[in-house]
Formats: sequence, C-alpha cells, structure tokens
Amino acid sequence: MISSLYDRLFVKFYGWSLKVDGPSGTYTVLYASLSLSLMLLINLASLVVLLDLLFGWPLMAFVIGHSVLWVVAVAVAIAAFNVLHFRHRRRYKKLVTSYAGSEKALAAEPYKALIAYMVLSYVLFVALVFVSVP
Repeated sequence: MISSLYDRLFVKFYGWSLKVDGPSGTYTVLYASLSLSLMLLINLASLVVLLDLLFGWPLMAFVIGHSVLWVVAVAVAIAAFNVLHFRHRRRYKKLVTSYAGSEKALAAEPYKALIAYMVLSYVLFVALVFVSVP
C-alpha cells in the first residue's frame, strides 16, 4: 500500500511537470523524482520532530549535535534512489499508463490535492519546528 501511494505521488509530480514544462520537457522525470524526495524528507523530518515532542526522544538533538553531513548524505542517497528507481527500464512510463492512461490525460488532471498535500506538509513541518524550539 505504501509503495502504491509512493508511486501515485510520483505520477502526480510527473503530471505537474508535464503541465508546467510541456511534453517535450527534458527534466520531467528528474523534477518529479526530486520533488518526491523533498516531500519524503520533509515528512521524515516532521516525524522526527513529532517523536521528540511526544515521547521526549532527542532525535533532533542527536542529528544536530552530530554531523549534518550524514543527513545530507541520506538526502542525496534518497534522491539518487528515486531518480534511478523511476528511470530504470522506463518504469515511470508504466506507472503513467497504469494510473492515468496517457501523458496527455495526466497533464490535464487538476492538481489541487497535490498542492494541498504539499502546503499541509510544509505548514506541519514549520509548526512542529517552532513548537519544539525552546
């Protein structure tokens, strides 16, 4: 179930990229993969801050107290995995046809739910960070 949600979110980002750049966009898969990676990292950071607030687990202090370099390395690894995963054997084409039928139909879809999800994720992350700062 999580992988199907992950794939669906990628397809929505891919469709948004098609809508913005057009069907001849060179970086549509790259943009969709990096957008998905960014949202995944924001949601993971929100989860870390929420666990710190609810249970007192000092995960953020551990991350900030140690090297930020490994956080950057994890972020780059997630982004690289996403790009390679969706480009491998043109997997993104299979996902587009299974979820939307065609790229033209995907670009014509409304993206209000995607925008609402992105805004909600950012607002939740910022709110949790402000609440957790002493």
